[in-house]
Amino acid sequence: MTNIKPIHTDADYEASLARISELMDAEEGSPEGDELDVLVTLVESYESNLEPIPLPDPIEAIKFRMDQAGLNQRDLIPIIGSRARVHEVLNGKRAITMSIARALHEHLGIPAEVLLRYPGTKSVNSLTDIDPKLYPIKMMVNLGWIKTGKNLKDTAIEKIGELMSAAGVHEATAFYRKNDYQRVNAKTNPYALQVWCWRVLALANARTMPCDYISGTVTPEFLHNVATLSCSEEGPIHASGFLADHGIVLVVV
Repeated sequence: MTNIKPIHTDADYEASLARISELMDAEEGSPEGDELDVLVTLVESYESNLEPIPLPDPIEAIKFRMDQAGLNQRDLIPIIGSRARVHEVLNGKRAITMSIARALHEHLGIPAEVLLRYPGTKSVNSLTDIDPKLYPIKMMVNLGWIKTGKNLKDTAIEKIGELMSAAGVHEATAFYRKNDYQRVNAKTNPYALQVWCWRVLALANARTMPCDYISGTVTPEFLHNVATLSCSEEGPIHASGFLADHGIVLVVV
């Protein structure tokens, strides 16, 4: 085992990652394997103390990439679809749908996790980032998503934190499906959508699946098989069981 030192700087961190890459095939119990275990532990400890970098607003990310590449709105027409649609997306009047996000990711290289965030929402990296006045606390209580108490106003942040913890998330990401024709409604509450996403994840995490999901399971044939279940009166029940048998949780909220 080489002389292993604590990780204090980014340079130490990068060097440790490089060494881990060299040791990935080391046998367990060997000196190299022991070194790998120690390095992984040090890296995980260092990463846990790093301040997370919040994701940018998706519209601002598109405009930044356009500025980098010297593009104008006309250059986005082949990617997004029409001059009117480009104008609506860049002005927040049309939602960034899955197909638009996919095209922007492919042609402009913008990360998908950035594009699929809901425009205008703030990143939530810790409970200190939360402004409880922005969230529909009363609705969450009425629906039973969070437990009420005598001093709900004073414990709102704590209650939101409990929901986030159950969801297993540290940042609010909009991962719901949107169609190509959807326009952003002025009355849409992005923070209500955030807590809805957390509720869905919390319920999903509470389920025990008979097996783990295997990447690549969902194919056109797989989706066809799910669709054929709709012919039965008990189609939704059969679909839920079929998905569970492939490690996919079906949650209805």
